[in-house]
Amino acid sequence: GVLSGGSLWGLGGKVLAKTVVVPSDVLIFARAHTGGVKWGPSGISAHSAGCIERRVRYRDWGCQYDGRFAVTTRNGRMFVYARANTLDRGGGRHVTVASAPVSSPPTPSPHNWSRFELVTFLPPGEAGGGNVIAATLANETHAILTANIYMASVSAYGDGFVGLFPVTTAQFAGAAIVLAISCDGRHFSSAVPVVSVLDAGGGEVNDHTVNGLFVNADFVYMYAHHGVPGTWHKIYWTCPFYVENKVLDRLPHSHVARYAMPRPAFDAHVARARQQLREAGQC
Repeated sequence: GVLSGGSLWGLGGKVLAKTVVVPSDVLIFARAHTGGVKWGPSGISAHSAGCIERRVRYRDWGCQYDGRFAVTTRNGRMFVYARANTLDRGGGRHVTVASAPVSSPPTPSPHNWSRFELVTFLPPGEAGGGNVIAATLANETHAILTANIYMASVSAYGDGFVGLFPVTTAQFAGAAIVLAISCDGRHFSSAVPVVSVLDAGGGEVNDHTVNGLFVNADFVYMYAHHGVPGTWHKIYWTCPFYVENKVLDRLPHSHVARYAMPRPAFDAHVARARQQLREAGQC
């Protein structure tokens, strides 16, 4: 969600079938400080232009999104980040973004959403260092085939955006929450791992980001939900090793952790990342 105009805005959906989740219309809601929740159509649906649903099981129903949304506003536009299911067999996860003009308080124009497009990442460089995750995400084909960007948490910051993405790569080569910077909300700098996460297998991650940053004069704070309930169970009960060794019993309890980044160091990284984007013609 995003706090704007005295209200907390977010996205939710509808379930039309008990056997298959069919988000025929994604709803936007506002929760005012005075109380109460107001729901209304967002204009985003299972058939929004550019949304990606390639899984054979769900293809005829349209895009599922899987409840993975992030919302932020900047320069009079609302940006929505949504799950893209990229492989017909399942297990392929990426992130798309669309935007629409908003008023104050933000009320998206239902028919003015841009087309959903995959977010992109620059290859490792000065702002990213050398890491397998950054190299994988920078190649869109490799990212779709061998990595899972489980979700996005994107916040407006300064003259652009800060994105946090839980990512896993093939053969357990790397799993982390990565940080990336954007000027336009779609094209991001090279991905920098900032928090290690547990790879639950099958593209699942045991740790999710919490949307939003908290900033003061000294620190930038991010939040992560570790040990998200249910993230291990799908693979746990099908793997004899996990059952025999009681791996699930030794996992951390579900909790939200706060991570602090010194503001001067964070701003210096943002400056380097923006320079990287400028050199690539993306800022």
